[in-house]
Amino acid sequence: MTNVGSGYTTVPTATATTHTGCTTTPTYTAVVTNGSVTSLTLGTTGVACTAITITIGAPAGGTTATAGTVTLTNGAVSSIAVSGGGTLYGYSPTVSISGGTGYLATDARGFLRPTSGTSDLGAVQTNPSLSFTTQPVSTTTGTTFSPSPAVQYLDTGYTISSASSPIYITLSLDPGILSGSSVLGDTSGTATYSTLSSSTQEASTVLVATAGTGANTVSKTSNSFSILTTETITATSPTVAWTGSTPSGLNADYVVSPTTGLSFTGGTAPTCTSATGSAASWAPGTYTDFQCSGAVLSGYSFSYGSAGTLTITAVSETITANPQTVTYDGTLPALTYTVSPTSALSFSGGTAPTCTSTLNGAAGSTVSSTPGTHTGDITCSGAVLTGYSFSYAAGTLTENVATLATVAVTGFPTADTNQSTNNATVTMKDSSGNAILGYTGTVTLLSSDPLGVPSSTSWLSYMFSGSENGVHNFPVTLNTAGAQSLTATGPGAISGSETGIAVSDLIWVVNSNGTLSLLSSAGGTGSGYGSSGSSGTAGTAAFDSSGNIWSVTAGSSTLSEVSETGSTISSGYTGGGLNNPAGVTVDGSGMVWVVNSGTSGTGANSLSLFNSSGTAITPATGYTGGSISAPTGIAIDNAGVVWVANSGNNSVTAVLGGAAPVTIPTVNAVSSNALGVKP
Repeated sequence: MTNVGSGYTTVPTATATTHTGCTTTPTYTAVVTNGSVTSLTLGTTGVACTAITITIGAPAGGTTATAGTVTLTNGAVSSIAVSGGGTLYGYSPTVSISGGTGYLATDARGFLRPTSGTSDLGAVQTNPSLSFTTQPVSTTTGTTFSPSPAVQYLDTGYTISSASSPIYITLSLDPGILSGSSVLGDTSGTATYSTLSSSTQEASTVLVATAGTGANTVSKTSNSFSILTTETITATSPTVAWTGSTPSGLNADYVVSPTTGLSFTGGTAPTCTSATGSAASWAPGTYTDFQCSGAVLSGYSFSYGSAGTLTITAVSETITANPQTVTYDGTLPALTYTVSPTSALSFSGGTAPTCTSTLNGAAGSTVSSTPGTHTGDITCSGAVLTGYSFSYAAGTLTENVATLATVAVTGFPTADTNQSTNNATVTMKDSSGNAILGYTGTVTLLSSDPLGVPSSTSWLSYMFSGSENGVHNFPVTLNTAGAQSLTATGPGAISGSETGIAVSDLIWVVNSNGTLSLLSSAGGTGSGYGSSGSSGTAGTAAFDSSGNIWSVTAGSSTLSEVSETGSTISSGYTGGGLNNPAGVTVDGSGMVWVVNSGTSGTGANSLSLFNSSGTAITPATGYTGGSISAPTGIAIDNAGVVWVANSGNNSVTAVLGGAAPVTIPTVNAVSSNALGVKP
C-alpha cells in the first residue's frame, strides 16, 4: 500500500469482508491518496467471485477518520457507503479495478461464462445474441414499465437455461435515464426487468440491452415507445351573465395540471362544452355538466377531471317607482316606474311590475291621505322575466291640498243680542264640499255692521295653519241692531256668507235713584248699573262714540260712566260745578256737557264740561250766564252749538262754538247710541 496521504501515520486497510461466487477469500491492494481510495488491485485468487464488498478501515493519525465500504459487482463499483454520512475521508473515491485474472467467469471473448458444475462450457458459445422476449410499451413518467421488459441471451447450439452461473444483461434508455434495477443476471439466460421506470419525458425512445465486454459486446434494441408526461385537464367553473343565447368563450374554460399554462402549439387544445350550452336558450342557474375533451400534444398523456360547474347569473335590474304629485280628493294617476340599467327593458313574455300607493291604493283611487310629502309611499313589485332578477326602490308621493272651491260661514247665532260675542266658523272647502285638509291659505272676515268686530270696513284677516284642516272659529261682536250678515273671502275672491242674523238692540234706562238698567229690545230687564243718588230726582244719559254711557242724577251731583256692556268705569266724577245735574250730552270730540239745576250753592244754574276721561274742564262754579236758570235739558247740534233748556225762566240758552259738531242720526238710522258716526 502506498500514498499514505498527508496527516496519516498508517495506510487505511482494505479488507474483503464479503464475497459471493467464489470459495477462496480474494486478496486486494488498495491505493489511498489523501484519505481517498483511488484504486483497488485484485489478487490472483477469487476467480468466479461475482460480488465483493471491501471495507476501508479508518487510518491512524488523520484529521478525519471516517470508515466506509466500496462494493463491486461484476467488476464495477455499484455503491460507496460512508459511515455516518459525508465522504470517505473528505473525498469522493474514484475506484478502478486492475491486475489479476479477474473474479468473474468469462469466456475468451469476454462474455460471461456459464458453468455446469466444474465444466467450462464457454467453448460452445459460438454465436451469442440478445432478444427482447417482452417489448416495452408506451408509459408515463415515474410509472413502472408494464408489462415488464424481458431480454433473453441466445447462443447457437447451446442451451443457456442450463448455465450454472448467471448471465448478466444491462439495459439502457436511449435517450433518457432509467431508474430501478437495469443490470440483471439469471441462469436461465432471460432477465425480466420489473422495477424499471423513468422520470424523463421522451416522445420516442428505445431500450438497449448489452452483454459482454469490449469488442465482444453484443446488444439489442427494443421497439420504440414513448414516455409521456401525464397532465390532467379539468373544466373550470365559469360564471357568465345571462344573455338569452349561448355565452361566448366557453371552449377555453379549463386548467391543466401539473403544468399550468401548458401550450398546445403544434397540438390540439381541449374543447370544453356543456350539454346545456348546446341549447338555443339559456336559463340562469347552475349546471354541473361542463366537461373537456380532445387534447393532443406530443410527449403528453391527458386525463380529464370531474365535470365543472357552469353558473349562469341573472341580469340584475332595479325597478324604481317614479315620484308623483297629486291633489287631495283627486284621482290617483297611473303609477309608473323606471328600470335601470336597462331603461328600455321589455317585459314581453314575462310579467311587468305593478305599483301602488301605500296610503291611497292603486291608480284610479281617490286621494284621501293627509296632504304633504310621503317619502317611500309608492312601491312596486311582481316583476317576472326570464334571465333577470329584480330589486325595488320606493318613490315619493307629494300630495297637495285640495283646490279651494267654496267658503262657508256658519255657526253664528241667527238671533243675536247687540254687543254680545259669539263664534262664527269659517270652512274652506274643496269641490266635493269637504273641508280642505292641510289648508294653509288666508281668509278675511267682514260683517255688515259698521260698529261690529269685524265691521263693514275693518275686517279680520287670518292665515290658516295646516293642522286646522281648513276650519277656523272667529269671535264676532255685532253692535248694531237689525239684520246683519258675515262674509268670508279666500284666495281668488272665493267667498261665502252667513246671512239672516237678527241683532236685538239694547235700551238703557236711568232709574229714579240715578242707577242705569239695561233692557233688550224684547223687553228683557238686565241688571242695574251705577250708584243710586241721595234723592229720588231722575237724571239723564248719553252715549259717546265708544258706546259708553254717561249719566247724571240730580240728587247725587255726580257724573257716572258705564261701558256698553254694563261695566262700571266710574260711579262718580265730581267737580267742575256739578250741582244737582239735570242733563248730559257728548259732543263730536268726546267732551261731556252737563247742565246743573241747583239754584243755590257753588255751580248753581251753570254748565259743566268734562273730557272723555272724566276730568273737569270748567271751574268749580261751572259756566254761568246766558240767563241759565234751573236748566232741565241740553243738546248739541251739528254746528257745535250747545243748547240749554231753562225751566226757571222758560227760556233757551245757546252757547255758540263751544262744542265739536255732532252728526245726528237720520230718521232711518238703525241705532242712535253712537254720536259722531253716520248711520
